[in-house]
Amino acid sequence: MYRVMIAEDSNAVLDSISVAFHEGEAISAAGGVTLEDHHKINELFVRRMAGNGNCIVAVEMEDPTVVLGAFLNEDFANPPPEGLEETLASLEGNMTPVMSTVEELEGHLRQKYGLKDDLERGKVLHLWMLGVTTEARGRKIGQKLAIHSIAWAKKQGFKIAFAEATGAASTHILTKHGGQEVVHFIDYGVYEGPCQEQVRALPGQGHNGASLTVSDFRQKKKKT
Repeated sequence: MYRVMIAEDSNAVLDSISVAFHEGEAISAAGGVTLEDHHKINELFVRRMAGNGNCIVAVEMEDPTVVLGAFLNEDFANPPPEGLEETLASLEGNMTPVMSTVEELEGHLRQKYGLKDDLERGKVLHLWMLGVTTEARGRKIGQKLAIHSIAWAKKQGFKIAFAEATGAASTHILTKHGGQEVVHFIDYGVYEGPCQEQVRALPGQGHNGASLTVSDFRQKKKKT
């Protein structure tokens, strides 16, 4: 069953999404980010996202307390959560490759679509983190979470929905099944920055780079 995330889902979502990203997010793995690191960062976001009405979760029909996956989304106008810089500094692993990649993609988004720093609320939805538990993989849950999230963004009146797809799986899901367009790409093979050697090895593992994927609901349909 797919539904909007509620506050009571917070603990289960936090645990499942942290494990999913620890196992499957390529660029943070290159920086040696641990499961505990993911949990610390995600806790800052999950708690505040739980009641914002924009996150979609997949739960078992027989027991809705069992979370199988989630797509954590929030209004791009929201500021970073309190304590983010301190948390990043306390991590065992190095999140700099992830943060710098995200900053570049978001910078391109702002430039391409003319988004100002004082962005009006309700205009742009950030499709922030997609994850499915190990036990639930192979059931197309990630695809359906993406489809539901993008449809939700359009229904709620957002003009743009975007994601930073940092791995091959998320890029595939968002473009093929979510119908999003890649508008900017960062090639890991020529990456320059912290953990350079590890990041440049990612294409050999099937992760060619990070993509800025976008749904622009303002685009008019072509006449046939």
